[in-house]
Amino acid sequence: MITDVQPVNGAGLRLLFAPARTYRELLATATGSPWWGSARRLLLISLVIGTSVTMAATASVHAGDVLAMTFWWSIAPLIQLLAAVVLVRSVRNRPVPTSRGVELMLAAHMPWSLWLLGIVPLIALDARRAILIGSLLPVIPWRMVLLYHFCRTVLACSRTGSVARTVLHQSVIVAVILAYVAWGVAYSARTG
Repeated sequence: MITDVQPVNGAGLRLLFAPARTYRELLATATGSPWWGSARRLLLISLVIGTSVTMAATASVHAGDVLAMTFWWSIAPLIQLLAAVVLVRSVRNRPVPTSRGVELMLAAHMPWSLWLLGIVPLIALDARRAILIGSLLPVIPWRMVLLYHFCRTVLACSRTGSVARTVLHQSVIVAVILAYVAWGVAYSARTG
């Protein structure tokens, strides 16, 4: 049993620019409990979402508001967790246990986190909807590149298997996001 927890050392940032190499390095380094690593990553994702939503809605950051938004938007990281578990478990003869695979997949959330933090100024400047939607254009393919390398390196999938899993995973995530936004817009139209 490994009890020494290694620091992340900017793995999320390194993944953005050298995903295959960074995943190989992360696989070679032992960590403590992978589920604890996943919990830390989910907490960070949740705080990024909560902070971004709070800043976009109120143009300020107060701890109580951030905690409330983090709670109310906690469904998003839970969907990411579920999707990560499904993706990792879709590979029978993977070289990593589910817990480690999930932890390493959650490290690839960085494009979404950067987008969430970067979109706040656009909202504050009252940017046109087309600009807000257009800002997604680099995020989705960037995330797909990270997912592809995750599948190839961490899960040891073939190229074809990696492409199929990447496209399927990202399609499901984008569909869930669109459904959630559509529900939110429809709900606010009915109640507003």
